Amino acid sequence: MGSSTSPPPRSGHTLLSRGFSSPTPSSRPLEGSATISHSSTPNVIGAFPADHALSASIGPTPQSNEGNALNPQAVMDLPLSFISPLPGNHRPTVNRRSVSDTRHNRTRRPVQSYGSPIRRPHRRRQQPPNLFGGRQASLDSTDYPPVASSRSGSNPGDNGATSPLAIMKTAQQVHEELRRRVCKDMTPNDRKGVVYVIRDPERPHLLKIGATMNSALRLQQIERQCGVRVERVYVSEEVQNYARAEHLVHGDLWHLCRPYWCSRCATEHREWHEVDAALAVATVKRWVGFMEQRPYNTAGKLKAIWRHLISKRKLIQATDSLDHDNRWEHWARVVLAPSLIDHCQHYVGVTESHPIWPFLWKFSWQVSNVFAWVVVFSVLGDAISFLVLLSFFACAWVSISAQVCPAAPPKASRER
Repeated sequence: MGSSTSPPPRSGHTLLSRGFSSPTPSSRPLEGSATISHSSTPNVIGAFPADHALSASIGPTPQSNEGNALNPQAVMDLPLSFISPLPGNHRPTVNRRSVSDTRHNRTRRPVQSYGSPIRRPHRRRQQPPNLFGGRQASLDSTDYPPVASSRSGSNPGDNGATSPLAIMKTAQQVHEELRRRVCKDMTPNDRKGVVYVIRDPERPHLLKIGATMNSALRLQQIERQCGVRVERVYVSEEVQNYARAEHLVHGDLWHLCRPYWCSRCATEHREWHEVDAALAVATVKRWVGFMEQRPYNTAGKLKAIWRHLISKRKLIQATDSLDHDNRWEHWARVVLAPSLIDHCQHYVGVTESHPIWPFLWKFSWQVSNVFAWVVVFSVLGDAISFLVLLSFFACAWVSISAQVCPAAPPKASRER
């Protein structure tokens, strides 16, 4: 009565103490208050504190051949994944796979989509503008001196090593461009101005050709804005539509144009040319004299006589052998003042191209009869000749009208 006894174990079970150690290679059966089923005994291996309750089954325990004893060799052959961690030991380090979602991955730099406001801007490298279109000349070309770079500096003579070479223009290209500029319509301007030629003494090989109403004021403005000292080479007489004269001079010297970007006034200047002073002055005089002849009418269109001269005085030189000297001589003949013979040839050409001549040739019989009786009536002057003239005129009118204005076909009646 004074001693408490534990209830007897159920059949087929073995008592296991709550405090136990890992099995050793011995066949001593385990003893304790916990029960282990021989059919599905949990495999619990390891040392736990005394107050730890064994409540979960981990795996089946291999059956022992000696009653309630466990087979140590079978327990030692279990994989390590079945062994519970010991107290105080750390969990082994596992190399985990990197996270694919960039929002939860701190090691990867986020790449924003195109157009995102937090995307790092990339500054594009600015390229010099292609002023005249087409491909640029190769760096081995030495036909023309290099052009000042479009971002090279504040003066037209800074031709650095990185400056693109001048785009080569053939004589045929310059000829076609000049012809287009001459025949192009313009806006009439009654104000008069001059065309000037100036140079920078530090770079005498470059000349600036421009147009203005006040040359002295314009030169001071260039020196103040661009920071260059200029000297006057030539100033033309005042002429109406002076801007068109400057436009034609630039077209004639198109192949010698040397544009550059002025960083001081933030402007791209296209009026500088690498040309001899005598040639520049002669070109200005030619086109100023052309504008003094008033080749454009009040509507700003080129007059018919000058269109006739341009079409008549065609470029005889072959295209493949054309050079700038031949082109210069050709335009020197074109801009000459038209002579009396030129005017007569122009009027004859206009008369021949009139649409009445095909009409008279088509109805020559009717026209000849009427003309003959007009002569007879003018000589005789009697009533009979006048009546015959009227009859022939009526017949000719009916004949011509029948061919020129044929009768319309009758409209088909609608059936109801």
